[in-house]
Amino acid sequence: MIIYLCRHGNRGPDGSDLGAAPPLLTDRGHDQARRLGRYIEQQRPEALLCSPKIRCVQTAQPAADYLQVPIIVWPCLIEHNSFGPLDYSIKVFESMGAFQVPKMLLPDTPQHEDMEFAYKRAVAAIEQMRGGFRRVAIFAHDCFNSVFIWAWLNRGPLTEKDRYYQNECCVNILEDGKEPQINLDMLGM
Repeated sequence: MIIYLCRHGNRGPDGSDLGAAPPLLTDRGHDQARRLGRYIEQQRPEALLCSPKIRCVQTAQPAADYLQVPIIVWPCLIEHNSFGPLDYSIKVFESMGAFQVPKMLLPDTPQHEDMEFAYKRAVAAIEQMRGGFRRVAIFAHDCFNSVFIWAWLNRGPLTEKDRYYQNECCVNILEDGKEPQINLDMLGM
């Protein structure tokens, strides 16, 4: 299996804690998403899996358009958040294309999540993908991508010192039997 693990593009300020709309991609973020979409198109993944956060969906949309495939929203790919409740709601706009939401979703919790639980969630996502995909692109978040890489390497729960910081709109290539390529800036940003 090969996974192209992508972080979302540049986003606007987060006012969602104040009841405002969740942050959307900026113009720069949309440009990054188009460049990332072209790269992902060349890799020909079988599926595009995406966190339900709107900024991740916006980042995945160009790849979906280029490949003419739907985005599959997986709530289990939501950002790990040890500082507050997880928000796994999404506003799906008709103009953003087709979405598939699988009936069998890995459980998520709106409660605080510690690193150990996030690690278990990432392991479960990897196990579920192994059963159905050979080549997949994932669009998620900085901290969750770090947890996902750690789970891919099968190293057990991580701490802040173990994190792989993710540049905006970067790509991580995780392939069975090879060393991961982490935080690749293939976009020339």
